[in-house]
Amino acid sequence: MISGEATLLGEIILTPEDDTPRLAYAGWLEKHWQVDRAIYVRWQVHGDAWFNNNPELWQLPAGISRLSFAATRHKLAEMDRLTVAGVASFAAGMPPQLANYFRQPSHYHRGMLELVGGDAAELSRDLPELIRVTPIQTVTVHDGMSALPAVLQLQELSRLRCLRLITPRGRSQTREFLAALTACPAIPGLRYVIDSCDRSFHHRICGGDDTEKVVDRLTLEEWSLLRDWCPDIYRGWE
Repeated sequence: MISGEATLLGEIILTPEDDTPRLAYAGWLEKHWQVDRAIYVRWQVHGDAWFNNNPELWQLPAGISRLSFAATRHKLAEMDRLTVAGVASFAAGMPPQLANYFRQPSHYHRGMLELVGGDAAELSRDLPELIRVTPIQTVTVHDGMSALPAVLQLQELSRLRCLRLITPRGRSQTREFLAALTACPAIPGLRYVIDSCDRSFHHRICGGDDTEKVVDRLTLEEWSLLRDWCPDIYRGWE
């Protein structure tokens, strides 16, 4: 990573709510021939109005009116193309071990990767480096809970806003999960979200809306234990 880029990324990570460093980073990207990334960051920061006000990004084919449905469809296709190009450019600029985290467009916010999810063992290995190169705000751990203690002991968690944990399905694994979680002190200011529900949908044959059934894998006693550990803990479906 070039020193100028590292400096700008450091400013973005320290002040994730400030768009000024993100736009400065877009300018740096453009000067260093990374136009796809620069366009993606500017568009995500300024919103669709910026995209609409820069028609060079979506030149209409001859014969198509700007007010037609075909024009709208063309712009949406160009938005998709620029999203794919921008995200691919971010992934290509990362070490191979981190590249897969950067390939999910829905995990970006205002032009930068802010959400990652994965296996606990992989996250315990990769999260320190990820937090160094992008303003991660939310981490979801959805597998490999035997390695959860290694994630919970990372000092970098204090820089997050939210840690989302998906509980395992088996009772013995759930008990191990709760023991590992409550053995580590809760981090002040970090929002813990526990997703412990199974959802199923039931279709009404005779008409009407489908109904959703939610079954919590945790007992009331287990939720009480979690709230004693961290009073501000949240259920994943609330």
